Amino acid sequence: ALWIENMNTVLDDNKMLCLANGERIKLAPTMHMVFEVNDLSVASPATVSRCGMVYMEAVYLGNAPYVTSWCRTTLPQLLPKQADEFGAFCTKHLEAILGFVREHCQAGTPTCDANLLAGFFKLLEASLAPERRAASKTSDEREQAQLARLWFVFSVIWGFGGNLREESRSQFDDFLRQSGLLKELNASFPEKGSVFDYCVAPETSSFVPWTSVVPAFAYDKEAPFFDILVPTGSSTCYDFLLGMLIARGSHVMIVGETGTGKSTLVQGFLNKLVATSEVGINPVLASFSAQTSAKNMQDLLESKLDKIRKNLIGAGAGRQAVVVVDDINMPALEVYGAQPPIELVRQTLAQGGFYDLKKLFLKRVQNTAFIAACGPPGGGRNTITPRLVRHFNLLWVPQMSEAAMQGIFGSILSGFLGAHSFPTDVANLASTTVAATIQLYSCMCAEMLPTPSKSHYTFNLRDVSKVVQGLLQITPAKCADAEAFLRLWCHEASRVFSDRLISEADRGWFSTKLSEILHGATGREWPAELFPSLMYGSYMHASDGVHAPYEQLEVAATSTKLDDALSDYNMATTKPMNLVFFRDACHHLARISRVITQPRGCALLVGMGGSGRSSLVRLACAMWEYQCFSIEITRTYDEAAWHDDLKRFMFHAGCKGKPCVLLFSDTQIVKESFVEDINNLLNAGEVPNMMAEEDMSQILNDVRPLAKAAGKGETKDAIYAHFVTLVRQNLHIVLAMSPVGDAFRTRCRMFPS
Repeated sequence: ALWIENMNTVLDDNKMLCLANGERIKLAPTMHMVFEVNDLSVASPATVSRCGMVYMEAVYLGNAPYVTSWCRTTLPQLLPKQADEFGAFCTKHLEAILGFVREHCQAGTPTCDANLLAGFFKLLEASLAPERRAASKTSDEREQAQLARLWFVFSVIWGFGGNLREESRSQFDDFLRQSGLLKELNASFPEKGSVFDYCVAPETSSFVPWTSVVPAFAYDKEAPFFDILVPTGSSTCYDFLLGMLIARGSHVMIVGETGTGKSTLVQGFLNKLVATSEVGINPVLASFSAQTSAKNMQDLLESKLDKIRKNLIGAGAGRQAVVVVDDINMPALEVYGAQPPIELVRQTLAQGGFYDLKKLFLKRVQNTAFIAACGPPGGGRNTITPRLVRHFNLLWVPQMSEAAMQGIFGSILSGFLGAHSFPTDVANLASTTVAATIQLYSCMCAEMLPTPSKSHYTFNLRDVSKVVQGLLQITPAKCADAEAFLRLWCHEASRVFSDRLISEADRGWFSTKLSEILHGATGREWPAELFPSLMYGSYMHASDGVHAPYEQLEVAATSTKLDDALSDYNMATTKPMNLVFFRDACHHLARISRVITQPRGCALLVGMGGSGRSSLVRLACAMWEYQCFSIEITRTYDEAAWHDDLKRFMFHAGCKGKPCVLLFSDTQIVKESFVEDINNLLNAGEVPNMMAEEDMSQILNDVRPLAKAAGKGETKDAIYAHFVTLVRQNLHIVLAMSPVGDAFRTRCRMFPS
């Protein structure tokens, strides 16, 4: 690395520092330099030859010193009367558990032994904290001792097994049941399920299933679709673990495949934490992509954390900040193999702060816990440095089971149909259509795999969610019987899954598969040719931008309506369009209209230039009286101009509360940082540190009455959070991309949102 090469003269015997301006500084003979590095992959022979080398391996030190040290210092403070007993358990069993995990199990994220031990100790400390022991409501010493043993087993399960993949968890379960640990601790599990399915019940000093402590779900027909969270045994488990660790100031990393619900899980936990915590919580959301820089992350921390003093930020006394970093392993590697944003997070965790870029003093960060979420390496995601991972408790989120998906989406759909008084034969189809959707989703994941020419063939749990969201648009008046509801389901499934497919062969396979699944679920034999012609929309009887009921449409009637809309558009614009509404154009317009009228509806239009993508989007906006924004590229168009345009779009959506569309094509990408900003808007509804002081003042003044009317409070944080919510709800981003070349495939990989 360059800075090391510049240090070569310092490493010489004369210890002379030569600066770029020609100044030479001699270091005192008593000054020495020590480098501690992971490897020598970017070290030159010139540097290596000037240093004495000491190669250290963890195996020589072993784990015994760490375990013994913790048992002698921390354990007596937690359990004064049982310290010797638990110390003996640690000495006897922890090494064997570690050995089994290393030899027979597959971890979600690579770790070192000290990392797993630290995770176990943090969990045990959180479990045996005075406030948790007080919750047991028993003063009997024998019961308290038995409860502590159960917490010890619980900490072993999630400290050593929390990072294991699904297939390894069953092996870990067998090992733990057969080892002598459970017998020695007088802890027994029921035969049904695995040890991961049980939690400690302080009231009875026993293990009970997570499913027995799941809160009841009640459907609220006034709640927006994205705010509906159905608790399950798994979500209750991770909520509990996150709450226990974050309350103690520990950091948590949640790892899992794409679409397992990591972001939803963390968002639900944060909402609950803000609502129920006794201390004030300041949630900070960040999302990394391939183009995120260290400065982006530093700007976010400096703008979102409270400024306590010049050199101290974070949360004040009696408050806690929780920083959530989504897709933490996405940043691209720099030339020497590091990921700068990750290194900034690591420095914050390891040294308690980071350096001010202008005056070079250390800014301390206090009372701040980090929650990181990421997928396993591959497909644009990189392996995270062990130097960062060591600060986190690791939790692997397994793929959601079909039973859990059925429970979540079945509860939402049956709640909707019941709350809006749909006919009984329609309401009875709730569980059937959800099961059919899950079966269709599983087939798509297994058969329609991504290839270089089909790089966007990636399906996840959000697709099932979008099908259900589409079903919630219907009204009882437009869905009189079971046949009408099943037609709607076939349409929504086609929109979510079939619209992504690029060839007639793939679309034909989908229609045949949909027909088979429908026949298997309901016994109805509908021909595969029926599904491509299904078309629903709410614009046939809409006027002045007011939504009409969502209903089935006919191509002939639609074509007439669209001709009228085009005439109105051409009369109001200086750039008239001359369009012919053939069958495919009508279908495409209905699809675009369906997306931009849904809350948070955003579209990616993939097609060759000149295929009518932009024209149809502009007409769809005119039909709904939405403002259609786009950027004008000039020779001097730069990042500052782009940010000014983005602010204008966001103010229209957030301050005025009016729906609008941002139409952005790949020909307008002057810098890749533009796509990074779009990625942030899709993910979080804002671009970090983009708003200046005068922009924030405008937001607070304009959004205050809207936030007050929505019952959100009048604090600065509450008003800005409501602004972000309105932007996400009203700013519909439509991207027009060409599949030609590698650019589209690369961007799909680098910008997951």
